Amino acid sequence: PDTIGYSAAMSAYAVGRQWQRALEVLEGMPQRALKPDVISYSAAMSACDAVCEWQRTIESLERMLQCDLEPDESSYSSAIGACVAGAQLQRAVELLEHMPLRPKHFYSAPVGHPALKVGHAHRLAALVGWPAADPQVFV
Repeated sequence: PDTIGYSAAMSAYAVGRQWQRALEVLEGMPQRALKPDVISYSAAMSACDAVCEWQRTIESLERMLQCDLEPDESSYSSAIGACVAGAQLQRAVELLEHMPLRPKHFYSAPVGHPALKVGHAHRLAALVGWPAADPQVFV
């Protein structure tokens, strides 16, 4: 299997909410002479986010940056969603502020995370200075 195959396996683990297995696959890639890419890291982060493992999600994001990889919208979405689910709102705001492109309205941000309750959405929007989203978007 190549990097694409390993990324697909991690995505399957994300769907199955098996974050530990996804991280094992990611961490095992270099031992098989495979270099994880943005998609690989994003898949592992998505698996961690699915079970609200915000610390592991942030660790994966930091490793991605250490490898000189540029996180994409999916990477940020997982990290922000996991932080919100873990009640780490300030960290979520910091991530939003570091995104290369921020949407004009909060509801179009890549944080339509199921754990993002209406109150959190409005609080996060206020912290960043964006207009409040339509509450129906988060129901």
